[in-house]
Amino acid sequence: MAALNALPNKLWRPLGEVKAFVEKMSNGVRLPQMSQKIKSFASLSRKDKDILIRYLDERDCINVIQARPLKGGNLCTFFFHQKYPLPSTIPGYDWNGIKPKRMMPVEDIPKHLLPDVDDSPEPDEVDEPEPVPEIKLAEPVASVDEPETDDDTRGNQAEDLRKRALQMLMEADKADSDRTSNLITNELKPKIDDFIARLNVANDAVQSTLDTLYDQMGEVDKISMEFKKFCSSL
Repeated sequence: MAALNALPNKLWRPLGEVKAFVEKMSNGVRLPQMSQKIKSFASLSRKDKDILIRYLDERDCINVIQARPLKGGNLCTFFFHQKYPLPSTIPGYDWNGIKPKRMMPVEDIPKHLLPDVDDSPEPDEVDEPEPVPEIKLAEPVASVDEPETDDDTRGNQAEDLRKRALQMLMEADKADSDRTSNLITNELKPKIDDFIARLNVANDAVQSTLDTLYDQMGEVDKISMEFKKFCSSL
């Protein structure tokens, strides 16, 4: 099969996640593990998986090998990052540590030899425990939205409390204003009006008294002038 010159756009994301996953696995990764741990890879069709695997092997930094179990059975595809040396042996598999010049494409393998390209693991590998580091490093980057963190929740609660406190202060100010207005209208105003009325009465009385006083003073002045004239005529 001819070498792959270009990678379809839809395969760039699975390519990046596969490379990041394999780079963390110094002991290599089996194809069933890839399908189990990387959702973007598992969702690809068989043909797209074949295209991606050939691209990794021919154009990128991943060594792809196929080996058959010593006890017989189906071929298994392995992925090794080129920053790690290829193993000299693979326990349980017919492997001499020499990478073939050309890998058998996944899509060209007979169907009865292709259980490792499905999304489910091979029957003879289900019970084989995986190393703990591989399990921890196998988590793919989730594409769903991150759930709200505790810090975000506390921040929202604090903001809600501030809003409620401000609302309560505004309501208290309004209630106090209404109470003051009612107090002035219902209790203080009648008393103030009574004081004003009494002051007006007293002021009228004072004015009347002053008018009478001024009249009497004028009369005193008149009598005094007449008395002076009488005295000067004697």
